[in-house]
Amino acid sequence: MNDRNKLIDDLNEVLTRAFDAKDGYHEVYNATDSIRLKKAFHKLESQRAQFIIDLRNEITLLGGEPVDSGSIAGGLHRTWLQFKSDITDQTDEVVIEECIRGEESAIESYEELSTRPSTPKSTIQLLSNQLSTIRSVAAALEYDPVLTA
Repeated sequence: MNDRNKLIDDLNEVLTRAFDAKDGYHEVYNATDSIRLKKAFHKLESQRAQFIIDLRNEITLLGGEPVDSGSIAGGLHRTWLQFKSDITDQTDEVVIEECIRGEESAIESYEELSTRPSTPKSTIQLLSNQLSTIRSVAAALEYDPVLTA
């Protein structure tokens, strides 16, 4: 596999994670009764929808075919999250912990791809911008669960 094809495959993996995050934020929006959390999760869902648009455009510009949905694993994880929150009294805490875990996983993927020497500068810029946002979200979830910062 040449560098371009590997890059497109890896970008599609990041795109799949963006779909998973968007779908996950939609699910947690529905799982909480907190108006403040609903507002925050809706904002994050919209943010990830923009990530998806930008990643799809980048993959297309590189000559690739972008994926159209999230992963089976992401769907299973959301089902597990729903089950876990159903059997505990700490629904919002459980949801926030899982969101943090998802953001930390995304950070790893973005860092690996954005530091690869063969990644074009335009792609690095896109990934760096999104990575910065993801890091901010992870920190806000960790320290301010209603994302008021």
